[in-house]
Amino acid sequence: YTNGSPLLNKSKLGDFVATLDKGTKVYQRATTDTNSYTLKKKGIIQICKVKGDWALVQTLGERGLYAFVKIDQLKNITRI
Repeated sequence: YTNGSPLLNKSKLGDFVATLDKGTKVYQRATTDTNSYTLKKKGIIQICKVKGDWALVQTLGERGLYAFVKIDQLKNITRI
């Protein structure tokens, strides 16, 4: 993944957060052939793992839900 992303750095991925826009699809597994959900509002997520074109992300807050999202959907990637 290029595009000037700090994810190219070898740092621990849990050190990064990003924004997902309203309307972004998130998936149960790292494939579009699985259950998906379309976000109803913009949100900030923590990036847990990256493999290929997919990122495993966790929502911030008390529920801490996990989902997969295409890397190109991650916006405003920053180190925390």
